[in-house]
Amino acid sequence: MAEADAKAAIAKLSELKIDDESFWQLSEEEFKDKLEITVFGALRLLTLRIAEIKEDHKKTMEKRDKDKNKLSELDKKNVQALLSNASQSTGDSERRLSESD
Repeated sequence: MAEADAKAAIAKLSELKIDDESFWQLSEEEFKDKLEITVFGALRLLTLRIAEIKEDHKKTMEKRDKDKNKLSELDKKNVQALLSNASQSTGDSERRLSESD
């Protein structure tokens, strides 16, 4: 809000008890009416900046969602170790079963 020269509205956020989540949902009209940002240039800069931040956040979240299914090299090594241990355990179990017959 400081970037858009709307510093006075920061105090209004506290006064109206607008939390972070609610802030990001405010419309241009609500900024104008509730936070009393009446200078058109400041209001326009603020709404443009918020839209930019939201778009950046959306892209970041999409990338994280895409990357969450990818395994790191360390994860791959750990999976290999687990599979190796599991196959050894299975082999040992099968050997013990055949010996008991």
